Amino acid sequence: MNRCAKKGNAALSDANKRAVCRAATMSRAIARIRRDKTGSPSSTASDSAGRATIGATSSATGVAVIRAVIRAVIRAVSFAAGFAAARFLLAAAGLVLVAALAGCGTGRELVVGVETNFRPMSYEENGELKGFEIDLWKAIAEEEGLRYRFEPMPAARILKSLEHKKIDVGLAGFTINRERKRNLEFSTAYYTAGLRMATRDAGGDAIRGPGDLKGKVVATRIGTTAYRYSSFLEGVREVRAYPDIGQAFEALEKGEADAVIFDGPVVRQYVTAKGRDGGIRVTGATLTKEQYGIVLPKGSRYTGRINNALRELAKNGTYEKLYVKWFGETPDSLPGGTKKRGNRSGD
Repeated sequence: MNRCAKKGNAALSDANKRAVCRAATMSRAIARIRRDKTGSPSSTASDSAGRATIGATSSATGVAVIRAVIRAVIRAVSFAAGFAAARFLLAAAGLVLVAALAGCGTGRELVVGVETNFRPMSYEENGELKGFEIDLWKAIAEEEGLRYRFEPMPAARILKSLEHKKIDVGLAGFTINRERKRNLEFSTAYYTAGLRMATRDAGGDAIRGPGDLKGKVVATRIGTTAYRYSSFLEGVREVRAYPDIGQAFEALEKGEADAVIFDGPVVRQYVTAKGRDGGIRVTGATLTKEQYGIVLPKGSRYTGRINNALRELAKNGTYEKLYVKWFGETPDSLPGGTKKRGNRSGD
């Protein structure tokens, strides 16, 4: 008699003991499947097929395990010595099946829409996706065991695709606001930013703030909070909205626009990349205060898991490490209201 059978209930027959052992073996197999990460997080197209194959294999294995458990339970109940034994076996099998089904439900590959010209949040360089949001999503996926593939697309298309549930997640520095919440769902805020303004270096005609934009042309990206903000500036001659923020900066450099208004991190990154001789500069103070969130379709079942991952990454220090890596400073706050390490009451 094996070790499992020795631990069995003395009231059970040998057949029942063998059935219990089979159910326990299936339970351990399911646990191993759930622990395995089905495909390492990656953004390269070459790995997509491999991850899909791994996922399909794991799903098929999970279904096979479930079927085996059911067969074991049926046989055990059939040979049960009494009602109490049958009830025990059914309850145990129910817990095993719930665990198996929960594990199989996470195997689907998520489609994550990302912007590819949004430094330092998300951008493409030498065929590789980089940026704070890219690294943050990879950490979230690893924390929750999520399989995914990146799908590069413009920000406006990301929002439309999410509304029509053609993709599962959107990353492009999306500001959390009431209007977007009508049709979409947001994770807890993972970044606090604000709009900033960039202008060309000029002498006496220098623009120092929004009050100096009367009769001027402002460039920004279409469908953003920056576009809305610029549209309400009093006296602005024209607001030119481009599908790509890089086009707005190009218009500024060519003299086709007098200022660019957009998210602070992007404005600072662009000006810094151009260097002192780039001919443009960051002008004035921060114009607004906004928070970014990961966007999902309304009613997504992944929102809670993403929020849990963000809180865990904030607690274990991963979020702060990524923040310092991409912004060169520590964050003022952490996702989910998590207290920063080393903060003590009374300090």
